[in-house]
Amino acid sequence: MTTHDLCIIGAGFCGSAVAAGLVRAGFPGSIALFESRVTPGPGVAYSPPSPRLLLNVPANKMGMWADDPADFVTWLGSSGKRFEPAAFLPRAWYGEYLAARLQEAIATSEGRLRVIPSPAIAADRTAAGLWHITSERETVTSPRLVLAPGNFRPGPPAAFENIAAPWWCPDPWTNAAHAPPRDGERILIIGSGLTMVDVCISLTSRGERPRLTVLSRHGLLPCVHASPGPDQLTPVPPTPGQSLHQVFIHVRREARRIMRAGGDWRAAVDCLRPITPALWAGFSTRDHARFMQRLRAYWDVHRHRVPAEVVARIVELKQRNLIRILAGNVKAVADRGPAADITWRERGSGRLETATFDRVINCTGARTSITASPLLTALATSGHIRSEELGLGLLTDPQGRAIDAQGQPQPTLWALGALRRGTLWESSAVPELRMQAAAIVRDLCPR
Repeated sequence: MTTHDLCIIGAGFCGSAVAAGLVRAGFPGSIALFESRVTPGPGVAYSPPSPRLLLNVPANKMGMWADDPADFVTWLGSSGKRFEPAAFLPRAWYGEYLAARLQEAIATSEGRLRVIPSPAIAADRTAAGLWHITSERETVTSPRLVLAPGNFRPGPPAAFENIAAPWWCPDPWTNAAHAPPRDGERILIIGSGLTMVDVCISLTSRGERPRLTVLSRHGLLPCVHASPGPDQLTPVPPTPGQSLHQVFIHVRREARRIMRAGGDWRAAVDCLRPITPALWAGFSTRDHARFMQRLRAYWDVHRHRVPAEVVARIVELKQRNLIRILAGNVKAVADRGPAADITWRERGSGRLETATFDRVINCTGARTSITASPLLTALATSGHIRSEELGLGLLTDPQGRAIDAQGQPQPTLWALGALRRGTLWESSAVPELRMQAAAIVRDLCPR
């Protein structure tokens, strides 16, 4: 058993940003960083199975540091890569950047930062107040703990809960999901968000001609980023404390006003970004539930957009009759060995349709619920953390400290990233995540 001044669980963007940020800020203690992936730093999000997958944010906004958003561009310049600062660059490059910044922190830490190449499988607090973290390789004790596990694998739709077949790909980031398809291979993709777009690009990036079917509840695709142009009109943001209905009406009215004046509707959505946590906190429990049931799909496609060249690729696939987009819900699954018969109910008409597929890929979205992780479930059972009302993650205070079962913030336990979605809602993109990491660094290493 070893002892460190801080333990961090997870070395994707969030865990790496906290660890490297502490070294950068002169944190004097020792840090143990638990990570199961071979290369710490990129995490699942930035370890793409295809080099053709692009970032959804321009490079000059993707720096790891809150006080230097252009740091990614700085690193690119020193790496010899050719690029445009405002371009949507390969996601693999960003993964290289994160790994490089973490390795630099390890090298300059004089042995104070080390990676434990094993996932943390259990954590609890001793009577003396120390955190006791167990992995497959070793056990570590520490007075402080940061939870940064990232997104968990998507849960299976109800019809697939007991399926274990070669055609079923429950995790969209495995090699099985992205294996080069045969020409004419029938592939069903469940979900139509950003992950679906990545999977479609990956499966057709070498000129393959599979027959792709995309099925989601609403059949909505992510919107495209605006093309560069003149300065946009300035929208008027809603006021925190308003109800969900009031905010919805306000944003729709602003979008229409801006479009009538020759502007871009995206400005009315983007102006919400700095105040989304305040808006979310002002909604009632009933508003939160209504948002998830009725508006989330529409929010996702308007807020989480994709580069124009990516949309062009999807349009090309549609024009070549290689992809069809459907709205509906899977009602029945029949395992036929190497393939499956899938029956779904079409949205609107209610008509049932059945087709045979050689591969089915789950792109329904990552989970952040405490129940998706045995480690988090154990911490909740022990009363150290608690879920927020929708089961989207855990409750934290504004500084990222976990709220315990008694409703009190834990002074030695922090969380960041996807785990805070239920508290902040906007907690998945780099600009927000680096601010969360910086807040924890300030808490641990005040100047």
